[in-house]
Amino acid sequence: MPRKDAFKGPEGVKRAAAAAPETEAPAPKLGKREPVLLSELDVSKIELGKVTEGKSKLDQFVPLSYEGGRLHIALAKLPDYTRAPFKAAPGKDKHGNELPGDPAWGMAFDLTDEQYDKFKALEETVITKLYPMRDELLPELAKSKEDRGGVTEENVRDAFRSKLKKKNEEKGYAPNLRVFVQHQPDRPQCKVSKMHLKERADGTKYITKPVQGSLADLQNDRLAVVPVISLVRGVYSGQTGVGLKFELTACDILTNLRETN
Repeated sequence: MPRKDAFKGPEGVKRAAAAAPETEAPAPKLGKREPVLLSELDVSKIELGKVTEGKSKLDQFVPLSYEGGRLHIALAKLPDYTRAPFKAAPGKDKHGNELPGDPAWGMAFDLTDEQYDKFKALEETVITKLYPMRDELLPELAKSKEDRGGVTEENVRDAFRSKLKKKNEEKGYAPNLRVFVQHQPDRPQCKVSKMHLKERADGTKYITKPVQGSLADLQNDRLAVVPVISLVRGVYSGQTGVGLKFELTACDILTNLRETN
């Protein structure tokens, strides 16, 4: 059974460049809701619902919508792309050790400074909108601070778990954003397509006919990709803190542009 409002194909990941002739790969049918390019995200269109109990009753979430629907974000738009410096892989602890059991998978994507600022603005907007519901969102903290001024905005900010990572100029690392990657075979996984990005003699760019890929194709590092990420449920709140969980739902891989050692 397909997931309700599942992403089926982004505006920002059309399979043919505008200059490509009609004989090349046609653009696929797009999903009902197109993603917004991160650089064009308008944080004023972010709306939050009410605090809602999760299925386990050990966590909560606050529904989040963008222009009345689920938030899908394209991190690039062909012929532009971004880099995935590391492969999709299970999470590790802070010491780099593998976690026991079957841990969730993740993947990081490089951002420009402008993209980092835009996503940071998204997080700041969410934190500000969460403040009025702080007591419901952080009940244990609210109870402990009943006679000490209550939960502050700084408390909400401290509880927020960002997936953004600042650039490291000393090591030459770009800012990046880490997202969830579904690896369970019985769950809907990321829609992966593989293609080449080429250039004609006159300088116009085009892509070759897309070939269907799979999770295995994301298990390579230094990839050139056009990813789309989708928000899961809304703002989560639980034992691990408060935050936004984005899932990789579509990814074009430009296989001829993978960097090598």
